[in-house]
Amino acid sequence: MRFRSSSVTTLDSQSSQQIRIIYILYIFGAFIWLVLLFGVILAYVEKGRESESVFLSHLRTQIRVFWIHLISAIAGGIVLAISVMTTIAVVGVGAMAGGGDPATAATVYKTISLLLVAVYGASLIVYVIVASVKGIKRLDAGAPIA
Repeated sequence: MRFRSSSVTTLDSQSSQQIRIIYILYIFGAFIWLVLLFGVILAYVEKGRESESVFLSHLRTQIRVFWIHLISAIAGGIVLAISVMTTIAVVGVGAMAGGGDPATAATVYKTISLLLVAVYGASLIVYVIVASVKGIKRLDAGAPIA
């Protein structure tokens, strides 16, 4: 059994493990938002403790991924709200004008809205997972995130 005498190496190993745990939390957090929130809190705490540039680059990237995800999710929610309001308005105007079947129009708009939300949500999930897997690979290589 080989022991390392340097305390810096031990700290680096602990930091590396913490960062890896945060990446894993992000992968699960792509599906469960509270786990992602817990991951970013850990990233902020670890960032305050860390001084090595390689690890700091990973922590900054993790924090940036969280904020991009959050802002994109909020923007997607706004687009969904506008889409729902548009659906209600179009169906209402169509019903008042007596043209076409309002139920059919509502179904079409709901379907389009749901497809947009599904594609947008899936792209956010893929973004977080890809960024996390890339980060783990760079961490294993001992390289910073560019």
